Amino acid sequence: MGFVAAVTTFCAQKHINILDLSTTRKADQYVMILFIDMTQSQDIGSIRAELNQFSNKTGFRVVLQHYNIFRAVNEIDYR
Repeated sequence: MGFVAAVTTFCAQKHINILDLSTTRKADQYVMILFIDMTQSQDIGSIRAELNQFSNKTGFRVVLQHYNIFRAVNEIDYR
């Protein structure tokens, strides 16, 4: 199984709905960005703990952040 299968399986098992998924390769890194809906999943603290375990098991670096924070850090303001 590959990267996408491992991450999407984790999400499905935790009742996390993936609304959008994009992937890219930057230098020697494979990057996946998921826009998710966690309304049917456990509390965020439990998910963070399980993501930490998932990261340790797979060797993937996983970051979970609110969409507004992601936008603020990654989008350019053209005002």
